[in-house]
Amino acid sequence: MHEDPYHCNCFVINPQNSEFLRTQLLVNRFFNPFQENHGQTFGLAKNIDGTLQFHIKTMPNGKIEAEIEPQTQYVEHLNKENRSTEHNYVKEVLDKLKIPYRQITSSFTCLSAQIKRPSKTTSVVGAALGVLIVVGLLAILSKK
Repeated sequence: MHEDPYHCNCFVINPQNSEFLRTQLLVNRFFNPFQENHGQTFGLAKNIDGTLQFHIKTMPNGKIEAEIEPQTQYVEHLNKENRSTEHNYVKEVLDKLKIPYRQITSSFTCLSAQIKRPSKTTSVVGAALGVLIVVGLLAILSKK
């Protein structure tokens, strides 16, 4: 099995249950985030506190990929080192929704993962404004 330190890939559901899972997640305050298409049947996210977000997607074969990472409005979202697998959260969601699943071989990385919280978060908007201010000041100073 491919070792992926950022995603839990330990669970497979019957592909026929994918739409039911998607519907139940939407009822439970998950939403459609902007995300790249990796061939998934669907991909949803849920804010789990003030800074973190849980992402889950299913592939056409029923395999689930999931991760916890800083919310997209933070620059730290772009750093893969701030992402973590969250095996227990995936299992908890599937059990709560009573979605039958098969657990495939779990990696030590996935089972032992700890949620990685960035020591600080930087707003994307704030960072962009800071860059614009610096560029503006440099432009003004270069004209003198």
